[in-house]
Amino acid sequence: MNWRTLAAVLRQKLSALSLRERAGLALFSAMLAVVAVFLSADWSFTARERANSARAERRQGEAASARQASPAWREEIALAAGKVWEWSLVETTESIARARAMSDLETLVMAAGIGEPTVDTADAPESGPARGVRAMDFTITGNFDWPSFLALLEALENAAASFAPVAVEVNALEDAARFTLTVRAAFLDEDAGA
Repeated sequence: MNWRTLAAVLRQKLSALSLRERAGLALFSAMLAVVAVFLSADWSFTARERANSARAERRQGEAASARQASPAWREEIALAAGKVWEWSLVETTESIARARAMSDLETLVMAAGIGEPTVDTADAPESGPARGVRAMDFTITGNFDWPSFLALLEALENAAASFAPVAVEVNALEDAARFTLTVRAAFLDEDAGA
């Protein structure tokens, strides 16, 4: 069956329809055309969005590749990794790192002139998925006076290992005020990379 025969059959069928049936058929055809336009517009929009997303991902990949090939970027990453290594407590076990941190903190507390000091371990939050990296918390308690407290904060800031203050609490007692300072240090297992 060719197009001419099909067109002749359609004309014959359409001529047999009443005026109301032709109007209904025309309305139905118009509705189909509108649906087809909406579907094609949606497909076009989706295709355009996917193409834009693919271009953006390609640009990000090219930028990341160029950045990783850059000697300056590699040097910056190496310096940052060196700082993390230098500021963290790098030991073979966590207990050795904890003992070293306690000793360092006791030295800093005594040098700051804190009265009746104590240094204890505290529960640290759960560490992330990084293998061989954990947070260790310590509490420093002592008599509170501004000069020695500020000297302690400055000593913590200038310490070889990074002790970051996390929380401080000051309690006023009858004869004197006491403070509790919680600090956090990072432990790096030196055998984790092996």
